[in-house]
Amino acid sequence: RLRGVAAALSLILLLPSLLPAWWDPGEMDQYFVAARKPLPDWIAEPTRFIRTRTPPEAVFAGDRNYARWIAAYGARRVLISNSLNLPNDHPRRMEIESALLRDGPKSLMAEGRDRYSIQFVVATSYPMYQAPDITLEQLATRPYLEPVYDRQFPEARVVIFRIRYEGDRP
Repeated sequence: RLRGVAAALSLILLLPSLLPAWWDPGEMDQYFVAARKPLPDWIAEPTRFIRTRTPPEAVFAGDRNYARWIAAYGARRVLISNSLNLPNDHPRRMEIESALLRDGPKSLMAEGRDRYSIQFVVATSYPMYQAPDITLEQLATRPYLEPVYDRQFPEARVVIFRIRYEGDRP
């Protein structure tokens, strides 16, 4: 019984030494340094536009690398993202996304509207992961994509297109 008490007291006395005596977030947290820097304008301004000028229920398709910023700072849902977990129906989402980017079958676009409520496509001047051959200039020629935000930043150009589905009012 005495040995148990001695062991418990030793543990209580030594417990603080098991914890770091100091905590340096810059050394211990790989995201801390980057999180202290302000967001670059090419992320902050478009996502501010998204947050303040698009409906809260809007869903965005397009640049999967930029999608993380839309979800985190734009506070909107995205169809699919390279940095978020893939949904169970990701193959179908990819087909719909491809139809939107490549002027594909209208039935897939309609499914994007009806099933996922996709209202916007976002693209940057960086090649899209899933469609490196599609350029901003090509997207601008799509009759169903209407630019609602277009800004050139030193790092990149960001364009947000509203999708005009068949039967939508102008």
